[in-house]
Amino acid sequence: FAEIIPQIGADPDEINSLEANVEFFPDRPDLLSTEGVARALRAFTEQKLGLVEYEVKAPTTQMFISSEVMQVRPCITSGIVRGITLDNNAIKSLMELQEKLHITLGRKRKKVSIGIHDLSKIEGPFNYDLCSPHEPAFIPLQKDYEMTPQEILEEHPKGIEYAHLLSEFNKYPIIKDSNDEVVSLPPIINGALTTVTEDTTDVLIDVTGLDENAVESCLNIVAAALVERGGNIEQIELKFPSENKITPSMKPTIHKIENDYLIKLLGFDPGQFVIFKAFRKCGMEPELNEDTWTVKVPSYRADILHPIDLLEEV
Repeated sequence: FAEIIPQIGADPDEINSLEANVEFFPDRPDLLSTEGVARALRAFTEQKLGLVEYEVKAPTTQMFISSEVMQVRPCITSGIVRGITLDNNAIKSLMELQEKLHITLGRKRKKVSIGIHDLSKIEGPFNYDLCSPHEPAFIPLQKDYEMTPQEILEEHPKGIEYAHLLSEFNKYPIIKDSNDEVVSLPPIINGALTTVTEDTTDVLIDVTGLDENAVESCLNIVAAALVERGGNIEQIELKFPSENKITPSMKPTIHKIENDYLIKLLGFDPGQFVIFKAFRKCGMEPELNEDTWTVKVPSYRADILHPIDLLEEV
């Protein structure tokens, strides 16, 4: 493990029989969970080369998005993962992934905030709307009594920490289920009702924010991590005021790089087969046509933006 980790561009800090502390670069948010590291190592060590294909099931529920909330926190995406098996370590890994995505891609929750909820406690369809500072009162995480949105912002540790993100608004984003149960007050806190436990098998993921690409990437990363825990992804139909979207798609993106350009930047020509295999060891599916590599990149890779990123993989 200590030998392989640096080869995938990470820095092993301390590795003992119980745990490994590894430093990953901020450009690889997909490696910020145990599940993501396991998936990357599986391809890199040739246990399972190439692209992971994600099956997604058609939506069975919807989320309605109001035009008012679009003025405050306009980007939202969502999905369901069913049939996961969680133990204490898995829950810890999931919460750490959530927090690390908040810090990196999420820019301390300003750009993106993520909610992961026990689906058995709530019922679709869901609503993403605005609420007043004084209602609805609900029990937030880490508390055992009801608080209004205003009280959460003024008295709850998470509310105090992130209140500045909503300071310019007099109404706040809220996600509720069909029975008016509060699922989440993004980007501040989730309701205690939907706390994920070892008994949780199906989860609802909501991702809200200010940047469409970052919001989508975070959903793909969390959903892909839960597939490693045995889960199956189910889409949700998002009903915006002006359009409908079905998310997540989990489809790979297509990127291209000229073979000559790749060889020139590498500084030597390792041959087509070596390049082909190198892409597959990075969990990608390459094809060479008329001196151009066309590479299918998995949906959880938020960092591949330019041909130079493909070179880095090789």
